[in-house]
Amino acid sequence: MSWGGSVAAMIQSLKANKMLLAHRYNYFDAKKDYLRETKGIKLSGRKATKKEIQQVKEKIRRQKRAERVRVFIVLLIMCPLLIYGVAWTIGSFEDDANRKELYDKEKNVEKYQFYVSDGDNMIAKGKWHNAIFQYSKALEIFPNEYDVQYRLALGYSYKCQHKNKGCERADSLVSRLLTHFPDSEEVKDLRVSLNNKMNE
Repeated sequence: MSWGGSVAAMIQSLKANKMLLAHRYNYFDAKKDYLRETKGIKLSGRKATKKEIQQVKEKIRRQKRAERVRVFIVLLIMCPLLIYGVAWTIGSFEDDANRKELYDKEKNVEKYQFYVSDGDNMIAKGKWHNAIFQYSKALEIFPNEYDVQYRLALGYSYKCQHKNKGCERADSLVSRLLTHFPDSEEVKDLRVSLNNKMNE
């Protein structure tokens, strides 16, 4: 019983697959298409003369020449439009990138100013650890900025003088500042006060 069910399923599957096969285009289909297309056209069996062949060739050349001229005109019109479109798109992307870069710079300046201002407030309140944290955040934004490097060294120097902590870090920052800014009087003063504290 189960064998009969399998055979029936196999036959059903073969029928379904046969229906999926594309209809083959055979000789008879081609003949039908030819007769339908040539209906009403009378063909004569005579051969064309050299003059008629030459006229047909000339007509084909004129048609090809006219087609080339049309293509050339279309390309002549389309190329500047295409070039303008590409240039406009690139300019648009550059403008967007420049606007984003300017926006990011403004945001960074605002953050930097906030961190420095908040660090200065913390220094005034004697909260050296918080000031150091804020100056470090500002230094992440503009790592080559002298003011924040000096303030960070000052924060560590105050922490060293008042809590005896972070003296090595303060010494390292002041030495680095003296290397990059050897003429800075405030850094020299900071070096003197730090040396006094470390020599106690």
